[in-house]
Amino acid sequence: MSCPTADSAAIFAFPVPIVIRFSDVDMFGHVNHARYLTFCEDHRTSFFAAMALSTGSDLFGTGFAVAKLECEYKAPLTLHSQDVYVSCCVISLGRSSIRMRYRIREGERTVALIATVLVVTDPEGRSRSLTGIERDFLGKYVNLSRHSGQSRESGRPGDSP
Repeated sequence: MSCPTADSAAIFAFPVPIVIRFSDVDMFGHVNHARYLTFCEDHRTSFFAAMALSTGSDLFGTGFAVAKLECEYKAPLTLHSQDVYVSCCVISLGRSSIRMRYRIREGERTVALIATVLVVTDPEGRSRSLTGIERDFLGKYVNLSRHSGQSRESGRPGDSP
């Protein structure tokens, strides 16, 4: 798994605004590196909540685990950072896995690229197959770069690509 580069063809969608809090900032005046991962967690919460509202399939009820995570930091955020968003793209769907990439940006500047592999689980914590409904929803976010006319970052929270 590798993170996309700034010039990759990945299309990032479903932007979620991030508010920088005083508690996010370390003694050097920039957002602590671990908070970038929390921003992705916040994004996943909004993304999967939208999926639950749209499809009735609630991954928070059935469960999932972050099996792998990789982060490439590009630039720091500070308490004074404005217009900060995290967006995602689904790279691929496996039997029980979801490969996602996230872009954290301030304005148009990319500040971090994060890649995760999520594994969906049953209530006992065992991996399970993605349902057809889940595949249909997530499939709207797979390989967006192949659709002509798509902007590099599209939509508002809850918008379909």
